[in-house]
Amino acid sequence: MIWDHFDGKSVLITGASGFLGTALVHRIIDRTSASHLYLICRGGLPRLREQWRRILSSELADPMLDPRRVTVLDGDILKPDFGLPPREVERLQGVVEIVIHSASSINLGSRLSKIAAVIIGASEMVSEFALKCPKLDQFAYISTAYVNAFLYAETDALDTEVEEKVYALRNAQGRAADEWALVRSQGSSGAYEAHEFPWAYAYAKHLTERLLMERFEARSQQQQQQSRLLILRPSIIGPAKSFPFPAYCVPTSSPLTMMIAGSALDPSKGYKFHTRCPNPATQSTADEVPVDIVVDRLLAHLGARTPGPVHAVSGKRARWTFQDWWCAVNILNPSPRGPVLPEWTSSLHWRSPELHPVARLHAVIGTSFHFHDDKTERLWESLSVEDRLDLQLFAMLPSEYAAPVWVHERRAALAVGVNDAMRWNAKARL
Repeated sequence: MIWDHFDGKSVLITGASGFLGTALVHRIIDRTSASHLYLICRGGLPRLREQWRRILSSELADPMLDPRRVTVLDGDILKPDFGLPPREVERLQGVVEIVIHSASSINLGSRLSKIAAVIIGASEMVSEFALKCPKLDQFAYISTAYVNAFLYAETDALDTEVEEKVYALRNAQGRAADEWALVRSQGSSGAYEAHEFPWAYAYAKHLTERLLMERFEARSQQQQQQSRLLILRPSIIGPAKSFPFPAYCVPTSSPLTMMIAGSALDPSKGYKFHTRCPNPATQSTADEVPVDIVVDRLLAHLGARTPGPVHAVSGKRARWTFQDWWCAVNILNPSPRGPVLPEWTSSLHWRSPELHPVARLHAVIGTSFHFHDDKTERLWESLSVEDRLDLQLFAMLPSEYAAPVWVHERRAALAVGVNDAMRWNAKARL
C-alpha cells in the first residue's frame, strides 16, 4: 500500500504552519505510521501552536502537536542548517529520511530581487541540509504549475498546453547554479528578461526547480541510483474537499479566494481584464485544486517513488470557467443594477496599468492552461482497489460541485479574512 511507504520513517517538513503544510501534517499524523515528524518553524512550538489553534479545533490540532510523534524546531530556512545548534543539526541529519520543502513566499507582486532569496536561496539552504543526511531517501519540493506560465505568450492557442517536464529557457546562463549567481549579483538574468513570466515568483520557482535537479542528479550519478527528487507543482490551491475538514481554508493563501474577495470589495465596479479568448466567460479557465488533493498527490507520488515534476491540478476535466467563479463576485457584493460584467480586451498586456488591479496582480485571469497530469493518471491505474478507496487524487467535476455550496464556502473564507476573531473550523459556517 502507498501508506506503508512511510512506516517508521522520520520526515522533516518546512512550511508546516502554512495552508498546505497544515493539511500535510494532519494527513501524515492521521493516516501513516511515520515514526516522527520534525517541523521547522520560525518561533518554534509557541507560534505553531497559536497558528493551528486559531484555524483548527483542539480535536484536530492536539494530535498534530503530540511530542511523541512531532518535534517543532525554531528554525529559519534562510539560514544554513536552519540556524540550529550544531548538536541539533547532527542529531537531525542522523535520522531524517524524507524532506518535504513546502515553505515559500506566495507574494505575486514582489520583484525578483526581493523574492529570490526567500524562494531560491531558501531552497538551496534546505537542499544543502538534506544532502548531508546519510539516510536521505527522498526530497520533495513544492513548486507551482505556473512555473511554465511564460508559455502563454509563446503560443496563439486559447488553451496553453503544459506538460510535466522542465521547459528550457532562452538566454539561460549555462548551469542553473550560474544563473542563480547572476540573479544574486544583478537582481535578474537573461533568461528572466527573455520570457514573459506573469510574476517574478514563477521564474524564481522555475530556476529553483532546475537548481535542485542539478544538485540531486549529481548526487544520484555519484551513487548510481534513481533521482530522489520529487517536484510537486500545484495549480491554484483552494479550500479542502474533506480534510482536515470540508472547506478548510486560509484565505490569504488561497489565490482564487483573494481574487473573488478583491473583485467583490472593489467599489469602482470598473472591471477590465485581458484575454485573447473570443468567449472568455466560458473559454478562460482557473485551475483550482483542493488543498487535500494536493497533499494526497504529494504523498502518493512519494509512496510510488515518482521522480521529477508532477502536476497537482484539477486538470482539463475539472477546471472552473471564468463565469463559474465570477458568479461568486456578484453574490458576495450584489449591484442594485444587476450582475456586473467585466470588460474584456485583447489589446492590452496582461500587466497593463489600465487593467483592473486584481487582473494585474493575478495576471492569468482571462487565460487558460491545460496542465497535463499523466503521471497521476498512470499511478491511479497501478493502484489497488484498497489504495484507491483511501486516496483523493482527483478534483470533482464542476457539475458535481454545486455552485451554492462553493459560494457558501467562499463567503465563509472571506469572513475569516475580514474578521480574524471568527474561528474557522468545522463548526464555523455562515
